[in-house]
Amino acid sequence: MDEQGEQHGPLRSEAKSVSDPGEPDGPSTIFEPLEFLRKVKKFSKTRAAILNKLPLYDYSTAQLRQQGFMGAWSFNLAESTIAALPGTTYAGLKWLLFEQSTPQSTTEKLSELSAPLLIPFILTATAYIVGSLSVRREDLSKDKRKKASKVFLYLDGAYGFYPQLLMSCLVPFAISPGDWYSGGLPHLLWALPFWILSAWTFILYVFYLPEDLFGALGYRVQGLGDTRPSPPTARYRLAILVVVPLVGLTFRIVFGVVAVLVGALIQSVR
Repeated sequence: MDEQGEQHGPLRSEAKSVSDPGEPDGPSTIFEPLEFLRKVKKFSKTRAAILNKLPLYDYSTAQLRQQGFMGAWSFNLAESTIAALPGTTYAGLKWLLFEQSTPQSTTEKLSELSAPLLIPFILTATAYIVGSLSVRREDLSKDKRKKASKVFLYLDGAYGFYPQLLMSCLVPFAISPGDWYSGGLPHLLWALPFWILSAWTFILYVFYLPEDLFGALGYRVQGLGDTRPSPPTARYRLAILVVVPLVGLTFRIVFGVVAVLVGALIQSVR
């Protein structure tokens, strides 16, 4: 860490003054366009650093703040929010503009509005589980699990941004699987982008992302030929292929129940 401090700038030697306002924070900042743009810029800078193999997961909070980078959790939550924004915006505008002419129930409209939020936030919610299953059993400790979660959050936010962004954009236009074949070739072609994105996401999380994840955790990466211990590949793939989909299904059920309850509440007020 000392070498990183010398390379990327000295750490602050003194604490922040009480009068220093620091970064604006609070619910009101969500609705401030300039503050939102500033956070997007910071997100882009952090993502570029991760893609350039800068080990931000080893940086202290002071180093991250000094050099203008986001922490792992704030970075991944920002990625989830930005990725879900286009699909959620479209669903919200459709709801507002066509509410009177669309024969959907309030529950269906709420479900449609919340659908783009599911995909980006699922991996954020499962980061702790994925991190735990990315560490060998004999190496499992609180610090190692914490680091694994941070590494995964950074890598997910950096590499998974575009797949999650495109998928959340496509969700409002989704056709149910039961209609893929009943509608003939046009419906099959309409579903093609979902198949391509699903394949892209599968390759990214099962084969590509683990190399950076395991390398950062000190495990042997295929092709290096070093003497480091082999990574728990099977445990990681179990998390990605089984645990994450189960959590996603749970999220879907919870969102559905909430939509039903909120829809019933709105109908009772009208």
